[in-house]
Amino acid sequence: MDELGKQFLKSVVPLVDKGQYSASLIYVDNLVDGIIKAGTSDAASGQTYQLRDDWDVTWKQYLTDLSALFGKKPTGSLPYFLAWTIATVAEKLTTPLGIRPPATRLAIAIMGRDNDVDTSKARKELGWQTTMSYPEAMKQIEDWVKGTRLN
Repeated sequence: MDELGKQFLKSVVPLVDKGQYSASLIYVDNLVDGIIKAGTSDAASGQTYQLRDDWDVTWKQYLTDLSALFGKKPTGSLPYFLAWTIATVAEKLTTPLGIRPPATRLAIAIMGRDNDVDTSKARKELGWQTTMSYPEAMKQIEDWVKGTRLN
């Protein structure tokens, strides 16, 4: 979040494909709970589980809520292909100079496509579930942002 926070302070963050896709988020407390359940369950030995919170949150909503913590809002939207091209060029120009690119192909791939996962196996076999709501998680993030210097 520290680097993302600095990015929000430095510039605008556009949406990719209007931010229409599920952000498929997981709050750290919910993730840790899933990891502990998998690590302490005999039935989980040798198994793979996918975890994500059951929030119905798009990238548009998440970036709008997150950027509001910095007094900003997402500005505009780029089509996936254009965003991918910009990120590719940015990475090729800045990486050799040791500069963090303003956009990466990984970020574009995450925000510009549906990356949702099925958590039913973790729910059924581990008894895992989302325990912190989206509003509670955003409040925790807001408290962290207010208590952290990002400059």
